[in-house]
Amino acid sequence: MNLKHLSDKMGLDENEYIDLLYLFIDTATADLVNLKTAVSNEYMNKAAGIAHSLKGAALNMGLTDFFETAATIEAEIHRGPRADVGQLIHRLTELLADLTRMV
Repeated sequence: MNLKHLSDKMGLDENEYIDLLYLFIDTATADLVNLKTAVSNEYMNKAAGIAHSLKGAALNMGLTDFFETAATIEAEIHRGPRADVGQLIHRLTELLADLTRMV
C-alpha cells in the first residue's frame, strides 16, 4: 500500500492521512470484536450493519482489500441465515494487523 498515493487521492498530506488511518484502525478493531460477537450470537442483522460500516470506512480510506472483504461478508450475511463468514472475518483481522504494522 502506498500511503503517499492514498493520501493524494484524498487530498490530504501523508501525515493527515496517517492520523485518519490510526482512527480507522482503532474503530475497525472495535468493530471487528462487535462483528465476531454478533455473528457468534447469530445477530445477523447487527452483523450485516457492522460489516456495512466497515465496508464504507474502508472505501473512504481507499483500502481496497479491506473494502472487498467487508463487502463480501455483508453479502454473505444477506444471502442466508446460515452464512459462514468466519474465514472472512479472520481475513479482515489479518488485513487490519498488516495495516497496523505498516503505520
